[in-house]
Amino acid sequence: SIMKPKLCPTALSSGRTSNVVVFSMKAIILRMVTNKSIFHPGNLLLDPTNPCGYPPDDGYYGDVNSGKWYTNAKRNKCSLKNHILMPFCHFIDGLSVNKYGKLSVEAVLSCCLWFNRKARNRSSSWWVHGFIEDQKLFRDQKNYVRNERLQDYHDMMAKIFEEMKHIRDSGGIKLTLDFGTYGTHEVIAIPVIQYIIGDCKGNDTLCGRKGGHSLGMKGLCRDCNITPDDGDNTCIGGPLICKY
Repeated sequence: SIMKPKLCPTALSSGRTSNVVVFSMKAIILRMVTNKSIFHPGNLLLDPTNPCGYPPDDGYYGDVNSGKWYTNAKRNKCSLKNHILMPFCHFIDGLSVNKYGKLSVEAVLSCCLWFNRKARNRSSSWWVHGFIEDQKLFRDQKNYVRNERLQDYHDMMAKIFEEMKHIRDSGGIKLTLDFGTYGTHEVIAIPVIQYIIGDCKGNDTLCGRKGGHSLGMKGLCRDCNITPDDGDNTCIGGPLICKY
């Protein structure tokens, strides 16, 4: 089956190696657009008569294709009339694989943001993109310094997203989108990442921020300006000190 995963031995920057489990991005896309139980106009944010066009702008924020990010990304990435922006969101988090939770992997799930919110709430719109090993199980933990650990994590993530990057860099993937009674459209889809869902620790790692719980940290997490000393300050009776 084209949806079977591949085990990819990956050389890491620290000199270690890891087996990264990867599912084919092309296979994910093809299975998605041919699954008529979910890929139909009622579940899509695309205009079935003009899927390559810009979404209507009514001046209000709505679903994920409203706002400046989508229009700017489409303007920058879609240079031909039959180009269509194919944004994805990803969910990355640890997943326990044994009874006691001591063995875990980092799972990467993907969902195409052509789907509206109702469809994205269905499990069938999400696909497993890959798994990476728990770095706590790597050899020579005593000399496995933080910077090496962080770069190795990004090396493994790069392997999972390698095919997606290749599709984008090579000009996209040709698709025939079937909208039923609205007809079919021959398009070239350009896959891009719109956002990644994760917890504070995981997103700190993705951003390259060194996590910590020292009182000397400038913020409680990567997008916070509240120091640990002010973490319990409720600001009752005074102005909010948070700037985000």
